[in-house]
Amino acid sequence: MTTTTRSRRLVLTALSALLVLAVGAWWWASPWWVLRDLQAAAREHDAARFNAHVDYPQLRDSVKDQVGAMMDERLGQSGVGDGPAALGALLGRGVVNAMVDVMVRPETVMRAMDSGLLRPGAGPRPPVAPDTGAGTGPGASGPAGAAAMEWVTERQGANRLLAWGRKPGAPDGDRLGLVFERRGFADWVLTGVRLPGGKR
Repeated sequence: MTTTTRSRRLVLTALSALLVLAVGAWWWASPWWVLRDLQAAAREHDAARFNAHVDYPQLRDSVKDQVGAMMDERLGQSGVGDGPAALGALLGRGVVNAMVDVMVRPETVMRAMDSGLLRPGAGPRPPVAPDTGAGTGPGASGPAGAAAMEWVTERQGANRLLAWGRKPGAPDGDRLGLVFERRGFADWVLTGVRLPGGKR
């Protein structure tokens, strides 16, 4: 084997190793890139860009399950049993489900990214100018002077990421959790939430 051939093989081996490392780094970092892209889309009120990373049917089911569990817990504490009270609780669950279907829409979810609140009528803030460097990091969002959300992420295996957001100074119990799941090789979708006061 000539020196030139050996050198070419070494170069190809090094390039292949670099390529594998680059793909691996991209794969590992992909959920954080999606989180930042969602934050940017929410700031700019870009619904199409935002919706590309949200599974709304799963998101609605997540909210319904948690609100329903909170209702059941409160009704259990108040001693609701069979009869008219139980029927009322069942009807209440139907009302809650209908409310969630209306509430969990792009504008309310985008506002939740900025405010930490998922509630009816919480529409998006007006679009803001591109980031000029005044705010940095995954939590930088909102217009100048507004308190940005602080985000802490928690990787749960290869296919799941939890992102906890709250306003600076807010207690831990007021954190809003976002659940991301991997779809395909390196695409991530928002599929659920962890509501403040709900089950963790």
